Amino acid sequence: MIVGFDISTSLGWAITRLDDEDRVVLIEHGVCELPTKMNPIDKLDRLRVLFDTLEMHAVECIAGVYVEGIPFVKQAQAHASYWRVRTMVEVVAAERDCYPVTEVNASTLKKWATGKGNADKALMCRAARERFGVRLHARKGDEQKGSKGQEDEADAILVAAWAHS
Repeated sequence: MIVGFDISTSLGWAITRLDDEDRVVLIEHGVCELPTKMNPIDKLDRLRVLFDTLEMHAVECIAGVYVEGIPFVKQAQAHASYWRVRTMVEVVAAERDCYPVTEVNASTLKKWATGKGNADKALMCRAARERFGVRLHARKGDEQKGSKGQEDEADAILVAAWAHS
């Protein structure tokens, strides 16, 4: 079992595994809200609850935790926010013997999922829909309007699927 995360203001997550024919199967996916103004201890507790939930969905032990790396951003606040949450994910993963957390570069993931290293959110949502039949849509550029959470879920699903490749 692999757990994939997309770290943002909403934390997208997904659990995948390989079936008997080595095809990636999506077990469960969702979003965990971690508001910027939330107390760090409360965020850490929320992540612990999320990992408890992930372990309940897992049909076998978690073999790896993967995160999408942060692309180059000009906003220092976005960069700092990513690393605060990333550190908390690593702490909770370590508490559960799922350390180290492995990072996939954002452009590597996009190229693997869509064929384009600079794919937008609409292409990433489409890739998740086509691979797994999920009903996730981007906020703009998609045939149906989605949400930030759906974009984060799509990325997390693709992170977890990429980890099996």
